[in-house]
Amino acid sequence: MTPERQRQVVEVHPEVCFTVLAGTVMSHHKATPEGRAERLSALRGVFSDVDAHAARRLPGTQPDDILDAYVAAWTASR
Repeated sequence: MTPERQRQVVEVHPEVCFTVLAGTVMSHHKATPEGRAERLSALRGVFSDVDAHAARRLPGTQPDDILDAYVAAWTASR
């Protein structure tokens, strides 16, 4: 990563982003049904289409990857 790119690219950590979005630490691991449900609940407040997209399986991804992408987009928009 060059110094120039460091001014344009910001690294995010999805679990930190979910904590900020929800206002509390997630209680369950993201790969569990409970963890997925609490992350979806947090995302529904800012993305009306999250359920439709989260239900899709994209090649090469895990179910929680979609939720991580959503929370990263929310963080970037802030």
